Amino acid sequence: MKSFRMNQLWKNGFVDKAIEVCEVGMLKTPAEERRFKFKNSLAYYLAERANPDDAGRCRGLAHEACNEVPPRPRAVNTKGFVEITFAENEEDLKRGVELCAQALGLGNPVPAFLRAMERAESRRVELGLASDAFPELHKRSTMVF
Repeated sequence: MKSFRMNQLWKNGFVDKAIEVCEVGMLKTPAEERRFKFKNSLAYYLAERANPDDAGRCRGLAHEACNEVPPRPRAVNTKGFVEITFAENEEDLKRGVELCAQALGLGNPVPAFLRAMERAESRRVELGLASDAFPELHKRSTMVF
């Protein structure tokens, strides 16, 4: 029930409240399976907020959630979204885009991929990278599905 609630809060623009619900759920959930969902969601919501103070924690949560074998598409996408959001250079940005493309190939939904590509384009501009220096981003964000 909490995962539905936090997802609805996030979808309706209440990211900070979704983060609170996620943190409480993670503390109160003993089952590792459920904790995975909270860790993954928390990493994504923190990245959505894009506060640089959250970068380390966010990367740690995404890494933990992505360590499953085999990797879950949603967790791989979250790790990519986190890399994109907190990218400090072109290599970080490319790594995030590649992770999101990998998640798409594993079956993650197309809208999640497109959302990550929008964030990547925004981050590319913030970093002052020329658009022709990163043609993969444009190619990936204009793919037809």
